Amino acid sequence: MKNIIALCIILILLLYVPSVINGRQNYTRKTNKRAVKAVRPPESNEVIKQDWKYFVEALIFIESRGIDTIVNKRSGATGCLQIMPVYLKAVNNIITRKKLKDSLFTLSDRKDRKKSLRMFKIMQDYCNPALDINRAIFLHNSRAPIAYKNAILKKMKEIKSKKNEKIT
Repeated sequence: MKNIIALCIILILLLYVPSVINGRQNYTRKTNKRAVKAVRPPESNEVIKQDWKYFVEALIFIESRGIDTIVNKRSGATGCLQIMPVYLKAVNNIITRKKLKDSLFTLSDRKDRKKSLRMFKIMQDYCNPALDINRAIFLHNSRAPIAYKNAILKKMKEIKSKKNEKIT
């Protein structure tokens, strides 16, 4: 029963997120209540994709320190991205609704890094097509405190600076 309520809350949040998450992007809701459509910022796609890779690395580090099989006994979150059962159900609903070629995920798939990343990608493609990092953090953990977001952004900057040092 709690899982059904949590799933409903997540779906409601996804449909009724504030219209402006970040000052550089404009989000508009369609009148037929479909998913939020986002307008890409003027940055190049390469910059967005590169920052997104740093973001995903930072998120994995903050969530699990990179351990694929870790389980939070209190919440039931599992895997490198600490995916909750309700998140998995939402992803399976997206797969069914959008008639994607992906097969439905099981609870044990959360311990597989490749499958966890695929679940994350499906959720973000559906709810955050512009790859807005602030929105991605909210979608991944809507109840997290500001310190969680700040930790991810700080780790992302660390990873980015380390990668840039290796290049030069």
